[in-house]
Amino acid sequence: MELETQEVTLYRVRDQYGEIRVAERGLIRFLFFDQGTQQSATLRGHPYALILHYAQAMSMVLLFHPAPKRVLVIGLGGGSLVNFFFTLFPNTQIDVIELRPEVVDVAHSYFDVPRHHPRINIMVADAHDFLRRHAAGSWDIILSDAFDADGPAQGMDSKAHARGVRRALSANGVACFNLWNRIEDDFPNAAKSISKAFLGRTIQYTLGSENSNAMILGFSDAIVDFSDPRDYNRAQKFRQKTGINYPDLLEKMIRMNAPFT
Repeated sequence: MELETQEVTLYRVRDQYGEIRVAERGLIRFLFFDQGTQQSATLRGHPYALILHYAQAMSMVLLFHPAPKRVLVIGLGGGSLVNFFFTLFPNTQIDVIELRPEVVDVAHSYFDVPRHHPRINIMVADAHDFLRRHAAGSWDIILSDAFDADGPAQGMDSKAHARGVRRALSANGVACFNLWNRIEDDFPNAAKSISKAFLGRTIQYTLGSENSNAMILGFSDAIVDFSDPRDYNRAQKFRQKTGINYPDLLEKMIRMNAPFT
C-alpha cells in the first residue's frame, strides 16, 4: 500500500519558461511547473472528472449558461477543463489558448486531451494578443486559467485582460477568472479591476481566506439573480450528471456574495 502512494515522476522537460513535470501518485496524475507548483490533476482512466476543488468551482459557470455552443479556455495545463466540457457537451466547440507548446504536447501525451478532434482547437499564442485580434461576441463561456510557477500568468488579473474577455463573450455569456488570494497577488484590487471591466456585473468565490484559489465570475449582461429557482434546478441536474456537488457550491457562492442578493 505504501508503494501505491509514492510519487513517481513520469516525464520532465524544460522550456524557456521553466520546468514542466508530470508525476503520478496512486491513481492521480499531476502536472507541475518548476519548484513543485501543482497546476493540474486528473484521475487515471477518467480524464473528464474534475477532482480539484478550483476546477469544480470554475465549472459553476454552467449554472448560469447551461448549454454553451462555444467555450474558450485560456491556459491548457493538464486539460481537465477541456476534457470535462468535451465529454459533457458533445455538440460544443472548445477553443484553447496556451502559450507553451510543450504544455500542449504534455496534455496530449499524459492527460488524454484528444490530439485530433474537430471540436477541440488548441492554439499556441499569447492570450492578450489573441483576444485583441478575435471577433467580439465569439464565446458563451470563457475560462481564464493561465498560471505559471509564480501564480497567475502576467496580466491575467488586469482590467485590460478582463475587458478583452468581456468583449469576446456572447450575449448572456459568462466568464470565470481563476486567481489566487495571496497577499502578493492583491486579490481585492484584481477583483475591483475586473468588476470595473464588467461594469459591476461580477461575483466572487474563494476556496479559503488566504493562500488559495479565488475566482471571479463576470457576466456580459445582467448579473445573476440568486433568487431564480432555475439555478437550483440546474445545480441538482448537473450534480446527477457529474457527481460534483453543485448545490453546495451554489449555496457557498450565495453566502459569499450576500450584498448582491
